[in-house]
Amino acid sequence: MKVVFIVDANSENLTTDLNAIAKREKLGFRFTPFPSPEQLFRALDEGVPDLILLHHHWPGVKVAQLLHRIGEANSAIRVIVFTGQSLDISELIECVRFGAADYWTERGKLDHAIVFRKIEQYCHSSAWTIENLKVPSGSLLQLLSEAERSIKERGRLDGSIAKLRSQLGELRSQEHRDMKRTIGSGLKFLFNSVVLTCAFIACDRYTTVGLGGALALVGIIASFFLFLEGKLAEAIFKWKGGSAKLKAK
Repeated sequence: MKVVFIVDANSENLTTDLNAIAKREKLGFRFTPFPSPEQLFRALDEGVPDLILLHHHWPGVKVAQLLHRIGEANSAIRVIVFTGQSLDISELIECVRFGAADYWTERGKLDHAIVFRKIEQYCHSSAWTIENLKVPSGSLLQLLSEAERSIKERGRLDGSIAKLRSQLGELRSQEHRDMKRTIGSGLKFLFNSVVLTCAFIACDRYTTVGLGGALALVGIIASFFLFLEGKLAEAIFKWKGGSAKLKAK
């Protein structure tokens, strides 16, 4: 029978559920609840479990400090740290340094079958003990710190990529608007050319004003079109007698 200590302020309910499953499935595990770390340390004076499931958050004490005390009590113990919150890189680094076998977070929610499979894996190998996993030097800390910085840098890069994608989307939208404007301008130019040509032909063929009169009429129509398009104002601006407002531009 493998003995597993669950150290959590709400360990009673979890322990009851796991013991019920272990009994029903005949898995050979017995779970014992400990609502506080101090109760755990008193129990360690009397016996050593095969595995400890240790909640990460305790008022006034860090989980790394608890791991250190557990290792001092018995370095042959295996400890899994679990949390209902998302991954805390700094805390993970400290847990790895002090010999935690694993670090379970809400991002890795496990069903009961996976929980028992992992617990059995850790209980049946001495490779997962604090003694074998603890890192006395700062080399691993430095490596994990670099990993943390890389993760943060990746976060900044992801933000930059998102910004660039947004800018690219805006550029594509602007390109689409410019294309529609160009096509519209081309159609307007074609329409105006047809109107002016027809007006010239009609004036020359069906009136007696002659070629000069036809050209004058076409000029008037063209000026009207330019006025509608705003081109006449632009021409007036370049003209010496243009308005003061246009000159100010």
